[in-house]
Amino acid sequence: MKIDKSIIDKFWSNVDQQGPNDCWPWQGYLDRDGYGRYGRYGSDYINFFGTALTHRQSAILAGMNIKNMLVCHHCDNPRCVNPGHLFVGTPADNTRDMVRKGRVAKGEQSGQARLTTRDVLNIRNTYIPYIVTQQQLADQYGVHRLTVHNIINRHGWNHI
Repeated sequence: MKIDKSIIDKFWSNVDQQGPNDCWPWQGYLDRDGYGRYGRYGSDYINFFGTALTHRQSAILAGMNIKNMLVCHHCDNPRCVNPGHLFVGTPADNTRDMVRKGRVAKGEQSGQARLTTRDVLNIRNTYIPYIVTQQQLADQYGVHRLTVHNIINRHGWNHI
């Protein structure tokens, strides 16, 4: 699909294009997660379907094939639209990148954690096979027995 040059120029006019290795922050509207959004009602948007994420639009303009893929940031800056900071990947690629960069919430920082670091250490110190069972600890801490099993065997909460 050929995109009108005026639309492309309008897109880039909202970008603070600094050096080639720097982040190029989107200067227009940002959503609540900090990602740039481009397009309004009318014909001034690149994808012709309403507002679009600006880093995805930048990837399209750079010639990346993004169909059915995520556009991820090497720089982890959601406002950045520098094509050199973007890569196309699957959800698994994005997760691997997040883990590699240490951006995964662990333990108590996880929004789904029911236990604290202190609870985990107490579980490990209290468990005595055939005397204090995993099920007893699970009942005491309000978690599933498998959670206690994983803690004891360091398959869960293995960062402590």
